[in-house]
Amino acid sequence: YRDTIGVAYRTYLRTTVQLAEAESALWQLRYGFPQFINGSAEEQQRILGEQDKWYAIVEERLAAYGETAPDAEERRALTSLRAAYQRYKQARPKFFELWAAGEKDEAIAWHALTTTSFGAETVRAFAAQIALQRSFADQARAKGERNARLALALVTAITIALLGMLVIGYAHSVRLLRPIRALRA
Repeated sequence: YRDTIGVAYRTYLRTTVQLAEAESALWQLRYGFPQFINGSAEEQQRILGEQDKWYAIVEERLAAYGETAPDAEERRALTSLRAAYQRYKQARPKFFELWAAGEKDEAIAWHALTTTSFGAETVRAFAAQIALQRSFADQARAKGERNARLALALVTAITIALLGMLVIGYAHSVRLLRPIRALRA
């Protein structure tokens, strides 16, 4: 049972954290748009300067998660997640290019047409991946609980058998000792 808990910890907790950190970085990128539109020039530069950091976190965490995703269903979902994220990432630069060129209305229209929907698609893909991860963790927990119940039943059965053997052995030894006691008397 401890082995099952250890595997669950190493597998599901670590991978869940990786997914959560990647999703958090995605949200930092998504929140950057309204902050950029309403921000000062310094704020806009900060947002542009930080986006590579957020991209790196998303990609590193997804890569680490991908290395530990043994299930084919998880790998398929991860492929979909990465594809959605790539659409989002590829659409972002055009918004900033349009904005920098003074085409703010076009930038906002581009954002509404692409990055908003691609970002939402990526968020849904993260939610699906996390739900899948939760399902696998629940299955592993249930399996661990079944194994623990089975082990307890086995130990109980062995204990009962040993006690039965002890009682039989005691009864047998008492019967063997009766003639000896009778001789002494």
